[in-house]
Amino acid sequence: MLSQCIVCARKGQTCCQNVDIYLSIGDVERIRRVRPNEDFYHWAPLTDEYADGGGDPTWNPLILNADGQRRILRRKGDNCYFLTETGCSLPPDVRPLLCRIYPYDFREQGLCGICASCPVAAEQDWRQALEASEMHQANAQRWVAQLYDEIRSEKAERSRGAA
Repeated sequence: MLSQCIVCARKGQTCCQNVDIYLSIGDVERIRRVRPNEDFYHWAPLTDEYADGGGDPTWNPLILNADGQRRILRRKGDNCYFLTETGCSLPPDVRPLLCRIYPYDFREQGLCGICASCPVAAEQDWRQALEASEMHQANAQRWVAQLYDEIRSEKAERSRGAA
């Protein structure tokens, strides 16, 4: 079976294009281990598209710095900084947590289904399609917990520094 991501890419725009990918400090550290000399992120204000925090009221207060900006992955044109013709150039265990979690939709409390923008969402048996593509719910749940642990730790560190 083809990877679900390859199937989606053949349909047109992928989740690696025209999106802002928030990076936790853990993401930055993992990526720097394999790409130490690259300037792969920047700070940017929220755009209207991301103003609701994906429906999670805790998200934006956790990820925004004192200037109201968030750390996001750079793009090369419309594409993710790490997107190549053969897919992501980062090893799977180094990719940003948001990329690993996608297409699952989530809140701090856990998974809430899959994102409506994912082409798989229209399929009647999307759970089976994701499992067959090795996009396991259990992994996504673990990465959601890790993501919130990382952003809460960073927020606490920023708060201690401001005191």
